[in-house]
Amino acid sequence: MGDKAPKLTRLKVYLCLVEGIEGKRYCAIQTAEYLGIKPPSVTYHIKGLLQGGYIKEISEHSNPKFFCRGPKANIMDKITLESNNRIDGGTVKPPHSNIREPIRGPDKSVGDVNKRAPPRHNASNVRTARVHNCRVDFLVDEVGDVSIFGKPYLERNGVTFWKTKVFYNGHKVSIELRESGKTCNLSIWPPARDMVPEQFGDQAEKVLISEAQDVANYLSKNEGWRFGLLELRTDLEYASQDTELLKEIPESIRTTEANGVWVDCSKGPKEVETKDPEKAKIIVSIPGRIQEIENGQKSTVDRTYVMEMKVDKLYNIIEKLVKVTEMNGEALANLAEQGILETVEKTVNKVLSKEAKTKPSAVSEEECRVMFG
Repeated sequence: MGDKAPKLTRLKVYLCLVEGIEGKRYCAIQTAEYLGIKPPSVTYHIKGLLQGGYIKEISEHSNPKFFCRGPKANIMDKITLESNNRIDGGTVKPPHSNIREPIRGPDKSVGDVNKRAPPRHNASNVRTARVHNCRVDFLVDEVGDVSIFGKPYLERNGVTFWKTKVFYNGHKVSIELRESGKTCNLSIWPPARDMVPEQFGDQAEKVLISEAQDVANYLSKNEGWRFGLLELRTDLEYASQDTELLKEIPESIRTTEANGVWVDCSKGPKEVETKDPEKAKIIVSIPGRIQEIENGQKSTVDRTYVMEMKVDKLYNIIEKLVKVTEMNGEALANLAEQGILETVEKTVNKVLSKEAKTKPSAVSEEECRVMFG
């Protein structure tokens, strides 16, 4: 797949594998049947998705193989959001139904906007944050099999606490049961998810609440539990591990919260965290903005260099024009001087010619003898 935008078929295969229908992932055979394509074609796309890091195998399932999101799944998720090609919200028929409903595409009534190809993305320009710390509480209407919890770990103020982890969709999910004389509640912490800025806020809450609901549905189906109303009990936290953002911060630093932002490395790699989705968008966008500024500076330097070259050429042209003007001035002066000399010479010749015409002629010797005897 590389830097190129994925083909629509590969995008559909990806969605079937990692999201599935009605909360259940599809294996390769189910995906081929649902999409109406040949199994070798699905295998080809799975190989490409694995090599690109967009999916990874769930080790607990070997026959058939199932897959979950890989380290670069956020790229496919962003393309899915922007191209609007998604599995139809879990409402389609299961794979063995005779009726296949197509994966939802763009609304044809919108116009020519939907004819544009989805934007191309690669790992360098897609920024994400790890969204975590989601706790969803369910009111327990009917207690199911409590053996999954073992012994309670705490009793306080008349409330008994149990906790354990259940394996669901390739992840270990933490759950806690609290029981008092009047009520019984179950808390579920869905796994952290890498999300793009367009998902921050309400959509992130909906995604994680939906995953918590899927876990509750799993317990209802397999362990006999029944649940009532649910409630989101914590503010989501958005954590960025972008190396460009963190490279100047010492590895040992852990700061207290300031203006809603803090640096934490208590759970592994150093992260910049916040609970504010708008601040999270700014944090995630900082490396991209820095890159834009650097590119802009480089472009400015390039343009300045080109302008300096043009100015140098202009100076050379001006110098040549000045020299030509000086040469023309000397030539004109020479011409003017030569013209004055010619005029004087002509004037002198005219005067001499006039004087020659007015001078008296010589008297002959014979005329003198007649006149003076």
